[in-house]
Amino acid sequence: MSRYAENRKAENLDNAQAGSPNVSISTLDADKGAKSTNKPKYPPSWVDTFAWPEGVTAWALFLTLLVIAWQSVETHAAAEATVASVEVAKQQADLIREQMDTQVHRERARLNLEVHGIEIDIHEVELDDGLNLNTCIEITNIGHSNAFIKNGAARFVLVTAREWPLSEASPEDFTPFSNTVEPSTDPVYSPIWNDYVPLSLKSFSQDIANGTRSLYLYGFVEYETLGIRWHRDFGYVWKIGDSAREPPDPESIVFQSLRDSEKLCVTGWWEQNLRQKNTEYR
Repeated sequence: MSRYAENRKAENLDNAQAGSPNVSISTLDADKGAKSTNKPKYPPSWVDTFAWPEGVTAWALFLTLLVIAWQSVETHAAAEATVASVEVAKQQADLIREQMDTQVHRERARLNLEVHGIEIDIHEVELDDGLNLNTCIEITNIGHSNAFIKNGAARFVLVTAREWPLSEASPEDFTPFSNTVEPSTDPVYSPIWNDYVPLSLKSFSQDIANGTRSLYLYGFVEYETLGIRWHRDFGYVWKIGDSAREPPDPESIVFQSLRDSEKLCVTGWWEQNLRQKNTEYR
């Protein structure tokens, strides 16, 4: 380092002498000058790399690049570790959620709906025969936890084919005797009445027999179990015989109830209607 500084000092001195007025040079000095020209005027380039202050700057830049590279490697490794830990946490959460869903599926309440037959009330309004039809939905909990009915609607109608699609079910027509259904064989009843039908019993029987009119019962029930709300749709159509056979005799459509001699019933059974929703979902 000191030798390099002395050389630079001598160089500066030579430059200063070159700018001064010409002086006489002796033969001895000329020989010395000739010999000095054979020596390198500047030191090797690698010396500048380690010299002060340029060398310090180069080393600082080199070390900075090393630190940046090391930090990049560490950041990449940390990012990979974070991604791996997040994936593990997600898998654990999915496993816990699956276990909880399995437990809920096993322990939750399940409502089973059955519909009673159709009874007919006959009355006279200003000498015109009229009918009222009524039935009953029987709700049983076949699960393991209580079911709490939160909402519901139903509709029981006698319509012609031209009246399709049917209007929405009414919440006023769904009135269960209890909003809590315990897991047992004891059902909760919800009676359903049809609107007034301005038909005579004979006309009603004929329309049902020849398929001019059809009876539908549909609606939904929403209930809560284990903190989860479930929605159950139901839709039924009244069947009175095999459609491949001849229409039944209108005289056989109505018969007297075995439970109540003053009640008349409609022969047939309820069948799930494929044109309506019969599903359950959360």
